Amino acid sequence: MDMAEKVQKGNEPQLCRQCSLFFAATQTDFLCSQCFKTRTPQPASVSPPIPVPVSLAEETKTVVEERCKLCERRLGAMQFLCKCGGGYCARHRVPEDHACTFDRRTVGVKRLADSNPRVVAEKVRKL
Repeated sequence: MDMAEKVQKGNEPQLCRQCSLFFAATQTDFLCSQCFKTRTPQPASVSPPIPVPVSLAEETKTVVEERCKLCERRLGAMQFLCKCGGGYCARHRVPEDHACTFDRRTVGVKRLADSNPRVVAEKVRKL
């Protein structure tokens, strides 16, 4: 046998030495994946944590669902929080639709006054 034949012989696919149904790999000691799984011990599974009893007060907090303050519709993930402090559904999210008590005009005027200070130029002297 010359060197070329040895290289080609090593690359030939080999069948599983246990079941002879599937091809095997050298990394799995010439066993197919099915036989290799059954031969190797499975890692010890972590037991699920033991449930801790929850007091009745904590349990009722999670049961309470958020609802629209106007129509009492369940909100779920589509909750719109308003500056007046309420949570509303998509139909009542606009301030005009839920008679919002938050004064947006006063807040806007104050924000503009704070961000734009008054600029006064120096007086021109007369000659």
